[in-house]
Amino acid sequence: MQLARYAVVTYLNGPLASFVEGLRSRFAPEQAHMRAHLTLLSPRVLESPPEKLLSALKRICYKAEPVPVSLGQAETFLPATNTVYLGLHQGGRQVRELHRRLNQYGFRAEDPWAYVPHVTLAKLAESAAAEKALEEARKQWSSYTGEREFLVKEITLVREAEHERWNDLAKVALPSAAL
Repeated sequence: MQLARYAVVTYLNGPLASFVEGLRSRFAPEQAHMRAHLTLLSPRVLESPPEKLLSALKRICYKAEPVPVSLGQAETFLPATNTVYLGLHQGGRQVRELHRRLNQYGFRAEDPWAYVPHVTLAKLAESAAAEKALEEARKQWSSYTGEREFLVKEITLVREAEHERWNDLAKVALPSAAL
């Protein structure tokens, strides 16, 4: 069996997604194909076949409730990585708990970094580019007048098809969202 990298995400929609995707296109055009999302489980190599992972995902999320999230400030992980992102203002504790619940059974993996829930704007090659992008992201975010909130009500299992190109495999609605 060929091992593949999987992740679990929730997608942003509407004007907020358009805003994030617009900044990503400007800062890192090679990443413009990626949909705006909040990563719930970072990419990891998993041995289980997709159908077993989906079954485990449904079991894990059986009693999970949707999580209201609001985005906070534009930030960066410098000097650790050249990633520019929007942090969470509200909902971080609940998202970290969902991450903890997901990171078990067939999904268990040791992450290279502590989990920090965020919406990535761009991963850049150089720290100077990240600092410049951060400054611009802060300006754009401060003038953004759309919604800054979203509800984590559906999660998506994704698999890497090729380097940094991901395919959606399955969506799982969090139970209260289905009612």
